[in-house]
Amino acid sequence: MKKIFIVYSVLTAIFLLPVFVPSAYAQFEVTEPDLITDVEVRTPYNSGLKNGMTFNLLLTDFGFGVGGQYRRVLGNYTDGILDVNISVLRDVKEQTFVNFFGQQTTPNKFNRILSFPVNAGLRYRMFAESINDNFRFYVLGTAGPVAAYVYPYFDNSRGLGVRLPDQFVYDVFEGWNEGYWDWGLNGKMALGIDLGNNFRNVSSIEIGYHMSYFPTGIQVMEPNTFEFVSDNEVVIIEGGGFDSQKFFGTVMIKFMFGGMW
Repeated sequence: MKKIFIVYSVLTAIFLLPVFVPSAYAQFEVTEPDLITDVEVRTPYNSGLKNGMTFNLLLTDFGFGVGGQYRRVLGNYTDGILDVNISVLRDVKEQTFVNFFGQQTTPNKFNRILSFPVNAGLRYRMFAESINDNFRFYVLGTAGPVAAYVYPYFDNSRGLGVRLPDQFVYDVFEGWNEGYWDWGLNGKMALGIDLGNNFRNVSSIEIGYHMSYFPTGIQVMEPNTFEFVSDNEVVIIEGGGFDSQKFFGTVMIKFMFGGMW
């Protein structure tokens, strides 16, 4: 009797096995996820924005400056740019000292220089498919003409080419009527970053190297020197000072704020 019960149980399990196995298998069945299609990289170009303008704040080895930039979107990853800036140029040998009353003096300085570079060029977006749209990385290069307004650091009406102890330094707003214009070429290579997901609001940072070249040279430091031969008498040594400077180079950090349309 016991053997008959065992045989019956085995036969019942065999007949019911096809009923339970599919449902149990379905519970543990692994399904493949849907294929993810490529997502188009967002750019100002495919967002319908073609133009942009920014206000620029500059920081260089020579001091501070301001300017503006116009952007023309040429493609998804390429922009044409036009830069106009105002900044100062100096000789790398300059050393400025401040006295007890806050007056600044730069020994051997002969002229001050205001620089007005105009640059045109291209910038190209890098790593567009690897870095998020709110951190857009660019490489850029520009070149163009530069105008420099050169005006005296002190009253050189005597034409000595060197400042004597009894001559006072001009204030930064003095001596403008004694200045002259010089012309040259300039260029820049830089890396840039556009920040934010909203392309209409522009917040950018550029770090690069800016170069200016003036073929005739600019006399930044005193060309002559002097020596005391007595308590009240000096001798001017012509050509004993510094040479004129043709090349000016500086690291430039630029902060830009503006918009696109």
